[in-house]
Amino acid sequence: MFAWSQPGNQYPYNGNYSGSFSLAIPGPTWVATSSGFWSAPANWGGGIPNGAGASATFGTGITVPATVTLDVPQVVGSVTFNNTNRYTLAGPGPLTLDVASGSANVGVISGNHTIETPLALADDTTFDIAAASSVYVPNLQTTTHAIMKTGAGKATFTKLHASSLDVQSGEVEFGGSYTGPWLVQSLAMSAGAKIDLNGGGDLVVDYTGATPYEQIRAMIADGRLTTDEVNTSVGIAELSTLPAGTSPEGDGTSVLVRAVLAGDANLDWHVDFDDLLALAQNYGLPTNARWIDGDFDYSGSVNFDDLLALAQNYGDGSAVVPRASAEFSADWALAQSLVPEPGMLMVAVVTAPLLTRRRRAGRVPSSEHCYA
Repeated sequence: MFAWSQPGNQYPYNGNYSGSFSLAIPGPTWVATSSGFWSAPANWGGGIPNGAGASATFGTGITVPATVTLDVPQVVGSVTFNNTNRYTLAGPGPLTLDVASGSANVGVISGNHTIETPLALADDTTFDIAAASSVYVPNLQTTTHAIMKTGAGKATFTKLHASSLDVQSGEVEFGGSYTGPWLVQSLAMSAGAKIDLNGGGDLVVDYTGATPYEQIRAMIADGRLTTDEVNTSVGIAELSTLPAGTSPEGDGTSVLVRAVLAGDANLDWHVDFDDLLALAQNYGLPTNARWIDGDFDYSGSVNFDDLLALAQNYGDGSAVVPRASAEFSADWALAQSLVPEPGMLMVAVVTAPLLTRRRRAGRVPSSEHCYA
């Protein structure tokens, strides 16, 4: 008889055996029943996890929420949470995910957990979050590696700058107080997956080669790339078509996706005359319309539904549209009359020659903007 043992576990064997066999040796597991320091040996079964490829499991030991403080830097290849009580990894850290080969991993089997300490990715990393579970990562460091999201649960990031984001299942959410955009070089999403920009999220895809505009537009149109914020929509544009300074990230080969009000054609967080003018110039465009043209419902055309959406969020009810078509003038007045806002002024629209549709005329210069 022989036995291999670890604190609290013994694996006996009796009899004869010919051949080979393998043992699944448990990795280091948090055995403390409350909060404590990562660097304290007594808090771990199986030794302190610290090294490329090491695993750290935060399991069923705690019965109340607990904070694990990284008072010194730590390196592991995987982190796994499995407890309905919240674990919070905090402290100056950082925690670096590093493996010799393959991908690093953050896994949540059950519960809702937080990695608050700075999290650095030294390799491509998969966030595998089970259904009805979540992980919140408010301090993800900029990385040149890829991020993949699997599992039916949710991963929430405050800042995400990575080479790529591939959401294969479940949800990735924009959260926290970071005011800059997420930045990736490529974006992929499987059917049924979701990215939620919330009420103020920006996503910049700084691509190389062919533009991914149409693929990203399709993600918005079918509801995979969305916002759960009430009365907020998701707009999209090639950054090169927007005014300088629209985004602090990206360049002439970048697609900007931004959570804004419907009607904000130029994605500047205001629904104003410039947006109204853009829609007027493309009103009636039957196919291939873009958000910046006034297609706010991703139907591919610019029509009364888009005009009504703009009217509901318009910041100046007394706008005058120079050289507007008779059709647009009538529809704009009707749209304004349908907006249920007390005290909104009826629009005064100049109904001059039919010069607004893109196929018949270009944009009206900004110097011709006019207000009643």
